Amino acid sequence: MEPKKLNNKQVKEALLETLVYFDEICKRYDLKYTLDAGTLLGAVRHKGFIPWDDDIDVAMPYNDYKKLIHLSNEINKNGRFVIHGYSKKISNRERYIYPYLKLENNNTIANFKTNKDRGGAWVDIFPLNKVPIDKNSYLRLIKKLKVDYRLLFIANRKVKENKVKKSIRSLIYLDRNRMRDRMIKSIDRLEKLPSTNYLSETIGNCMCDTAEEVFRKKFPVKWFDNLISLEFESHRFCAISEYEKYLTMQYGDWRKLPPIEERVNSHEFDLYRK
Repeated sequence: MEPKKLNNKQVKEALLETLVYFDEICKRYDLKYTLDAGTLLGAVRHKGFIPWDDDIDVAMPYNDYKKLIHLSNEINKNGRFVIHGYSKKISNRERYIYPYLKLENNNTIANFKTNKDRGGAWVDIFPLNKVPIDKNSYLRLIKKLKVDYRLLFIANRKVKENKVKKSIRSLIYLDRNRMRDRMIKSIDRLEKLPSTNYLSETIGNCMCDTAEEVFRKKFPVKWFDNLISLEFESHRFCAISEYEKYLTMQYGDWRKLPPIEERVNSHEFDLYRK
């Protein structure tokens, strides 16, 4: 039987199904997390998906994130969902290049139009690391992460180009796992340094922000002391207590809708039900 292409509503249902399972795992094993980025903004402003968005992001304190990694084999046993991002062997086979975890819905398959990814409907899971006392060394680390990110995304793109550029892109792609593992080790090292009482989503924010912007987007550890629940598509999920301050830090005036011309879906993939 041919896989069935899903419409926008069905895509969001598959994503939500994955988030519900993630929440169940976290509750079962007493792991802390928060809705993050556009998913948190959607929960607060729309009580669900941002209408023109179709991805889900969560973030976890690093200790809980590592516990989730250790549960990966147990989670993957059911065959319905799978966690990517913890095994070089699996990553090599499945072309997983990202330095953070993804929980994927194994009943779906995505056809990516502009990159070489594989997999199904997913939830991005970002680690929240402690911010070190030494600001300068932290900024240097962020800059190195940004270089590796740029190389990874260059290598992972599907583009038509001349033979020279294609060869360069292919050579970078061959080195993707070493770059990815280097980024993971960098975040791991941060946890071992003398730290402040602040957390940062370093690995997520450095994709788009400057080093100084990443540093500025740190927030107090105590925001995770009392998690609350927010409605998202008629379900309830965990969120940090100071979510309004967090959203202001990330987006500025997040209550104001963007211009109509900017309300477009930027994720270039089609999703199919197996």
